[in-house]
Amino acid sequence: VVYNLEDGEGNTKSYNVLINRLPPSTERNLDKLAYVIDGDTRYATISGNTVTVTLPYSYGDGRKNAAAKNSISTTIDFSDDLANAKLGSGTTVADGVAMNIDYSVPQSVVITSEDGNSTTYTINVAYEEPSTACDLLTFSLPIGAGKFAEGVINGSNVNVYMKSSDLSNSPFTPVYTTSPLSEVSSTTVIPMVFVKPNALSKPFRVNAEKDGVFKDYMINVIPDDDAPIVVSVD
Repeated sequence: VVYNLEDGEGNTKSYNVLINRLPPSTERNLDKLAYVIDGDTRYATISGNTVTVTLPYSYGDGRKNAAAKNSISTTIDFSDDLANAKLGSGTTVADGVAMNIDYSVPQSVVITSEDGNSTTYTINVAYEEPSTACDLLTFSLPIGAGKFAEGVINGSNVNVYMKSSDLSNSPFTPVYTTSPLSEVSSTTVIPMVFVKPNALSKPFRVNAEKDGVFKDYMINVIPDDDAPIVVSVD
């Protein structure tokens, strides 16, 4: 390209401008894949062309939260702004922009560099080991008017002290907390019926996330007209 420049006196000077074009970029690396589980951001492991996304145990096929993996917010970063990317299904992937990905079906990411060459990254789905925690952490029985008789947990026994008159509130729907990822067994009868004098103890089972792992507790209601452990709950 030639540029001619003229000064105020009519003098002209020509400049030759040479434009050198850089070769097209060959960069097409997948730098990062981040995904969100229960509000927390996790990062996939990248090894060569294999990307491993690790999901909670409960997301596995046939498990209680299996459907949750059908749409997981995912952000994919690749190395070159001149590259473009798509999922194996053909869906366009914008660099660094969150999108929902269905991990219940095979997935891959194809990154194409400016020079037209492509690299395919295969996404593998792994699952965490199931939790074996199954502790009963707190337990109480409602006794009316926003008040609760709080249980004292001692090993596998839970002693709930309440006035004899409070037994009239039976059956009780207990309020409790258990270890994260655990749940009360369907074999535990709720509401719980406590009747004097011989039906003041009831079984209470907590199942761990791992199949076949559980803890059995015995809920013992102890009539005590001087019951000291009564708390108000707002």
